[in-house]
Amino acid sequence: MQSKTAIKTYGFIVFAILASKLLGLVRDSLMAYYYGTGIEAAAFSAASRIPLTIFDITLGTAVAAAFIPVMNRFLQNDGKERAFKFVNNFLNAVLCLAVIIAAIILIFPGAVVNLLASGFTGDTFALAAKLLMVFTPIILLAAMCYTFVGVLQSFGSFKIPAIMSLLSNALMVAYFVTLNARFGIGGLAAALVIGWILQLVILLPPLYKFGYRFKLGIDFKDDGLRSSVKMAGPVLISSWVMPINNLITLNIASYYASWGVTVLDYSYKLYFIVAGVFSYAMTNLYFPSLSRMQAAGDREGARDMLYTMIKSVTLIVVPVAAFFIVFSRGIVRVVYESGSFTAGDAQMTAFALMMYTVGMFGFSWQEILNKYYYSSGDSKTPMKVAVGSIVINLALALVLSRTPMGIYGIALASAVSITYAGAALYILQNRRDGKKADGRMGVFLIKSVVLFVISCAVMCALSYFMYKLPLGRFTTLIALVVCFAVSGAVYLCASKAMRVSEVSDIVSSLFGRIRGKSEENGEENNGE
Repeated sequence: MQSKTAIKTYGFIVFAILASKLLGLVRDSLMAYYYGTGIEAAAFSAASRIPLTIFDITLGTAVAAAFIPVMNRFLQNDGKERAFKFVNNFLNAVLCLAVIIAAIILIFPGAVVNLLASGFTGDTFALAAKLLMVFTPIILLAAMCYTFVGVLQSFGSFKIPAIMSLLSNALMVAYFVTLNARFGIGGLAAALVIGWILQLVILLPPLYKFGYRFKLGIDFKDDGLRSSVKMAGPVLISSWVMPINNLITLNIASYYASWGVTVLDYSYKLYFIVAGVFSYAMTNLYFPSLSRMQAAGDREGARDMLYTMIKSVTLIVVPVAAFFIVFSRGIVRVVYESGSFTAGDAQMTAFALMMYTVGMFGFSWQEILNKYYYSSGDSKTPMKVAVGSIVINLALALVLSRTPMGIYGIALASAVSITYAGAALYILQNRRDGKKADGRMGVFLIKSVVLFVISCAVMCALSYFMYKLPLGRFTTLIALVVCFAVSGAVYLCASKAMRVSEVSDIVSSLFGRIRGKSEENGEENNGE
């Protein structure tokens, strides 16, 4: 992929994901407004997370990580027809497993809720079990969506997959505005399922354009399917970090009445927007290219791409993480505090958000490094690190939740475990490449820490004056924008003074893309 095209595509993916996440914030804000932290909100939060968490544990990441490398190998060596045969074999196998999982949930919804949110009782438990049955088809829809996204990305088509969630979130927002008063929480559950159907539908036209046709049947002798299955086991275990950590969080938090689950859910969603958007955009764009580089034996090129991805994501996350830590109370107030979501709810959610934000760097590194290992055919290293991360999270969550930190200890445990995963993967990668540590990377990390401290110091000074003002919800938003702009300017100046060239490259790419669009528009106007 040429650099200019890559920059434009990455910019579009980031924009689409950010737009989707911002619309998701509107959705969550409306959820907080109408349902606060009560029984319905707790039941919906738990029930909606269970199907996707189970899917992630059993099939999710393996669909992408064990599918894309094999798909690209067939595309490069054997052509589309052979690749599409593998796609159908793989998809039919995944759907069979998804049907079995869905059937178990439909037959034993209460047992599943009791297992994964054992603190729920009475009306909360009954409603969660009922909603879980509505959400169960999401497992099958997710299996198809994940596979089809992998096909499109292997063909270099990234734009349609990037806008999937945008349309789904728009549907949810539309439901809140128009139908929530009439159909309530049950209708909201149906809207979420319809949103997944919409995501699947918009993937079909580009797949048809590339020549893909779905066919029933599984050839168990297919070498591609066997390769994927062989790789899928370790990949699945390595992908368990986030979903199992989420289950640990859900289960322990369910003992804090309804507010425990909802406070952590609201804060996690805010954290996940930033923690995931840039790393997901980067890995989605470059994972097929990494797979092809590794297949061609270009390990040096793949390694250079890895370092570029890590540095870029780190420098983007530095000011944003500092902003989330210092201004967590203002952010939560702007996004959630209205209607049934009280000032007390906002205070609890803000503190949980601070704890989650500690893991923002680790999350980004872990996501990028996992895909690097998968592209090289090594799924065992991420698996071992994942097991260690889960053990750390479980142990810390059990200990810290019993201290005065309470549910905030659960969020901190999650942050520490994901930081361990990111750091361990990086250290092991350096050892595998035969180096103790890259000197330039060490200098870069020291500069990143200094920039983070500078950002926090500037933002703390700004927050001191901001929180002294009698601000409403809208004026708080304006103040946050001003504070981020001022601290961002200081960050850019500090990075230039410290000669962190990667920041200049990111800014130059961004403004170059904007300038390019302006020139294109100017040429079109001149043509008219």
